[in-house]
Amino acid sequence: MPPRVTQAQLRRQRRLERYQQVVALFRSGQSQAAISRALGIGRKTIRRWLRRGEFPERKPPHRAPPKVSEFVASLQACWQEGCHNASRATISLARLLRDAGHRDEAHSMLSEIYNWFTEGFDTPDLKDAKALPEELAT
Repeated sequence: MPPRVTQAQLRRQRRLERYQQVVALFRSGQSQAAISRALGIGRKTIRRWLRRGEFPERKPPHRAPPKVSEFVASLQACWQEGCHNASRATISLARLLRDAGHRDEAHSMLSEIYNWFTEGFDTPDLKDAKALPEELAT
């Protein structure tokens, strides 16, 4: 069975074909303005592609990491005020971070907060709080 082609791969292939068309037309003596009209691509794009001298790969999107420190401070304040659901909120937040691809942040946050506890380790919440960092570490 051949591997599945993703939409991103298809878009990249179309861009590569357009780039190759631009280079071929330019080498055949066409002006940048003529190439722009013929292919329906902006002149600035054509100029940028030709100046570069190679196919311009797209940069992967930058995903800023979540500001976990803000959550930790809130959870710590809640814990100091006697909130007993801090562990549940922390576990939920760690799972959200994990699902968003931020495993390291989830692991460090949950490990730090788990260390605040001095009792109640046999409760379901703290059992989950102990199991999740072990899962995230693998």
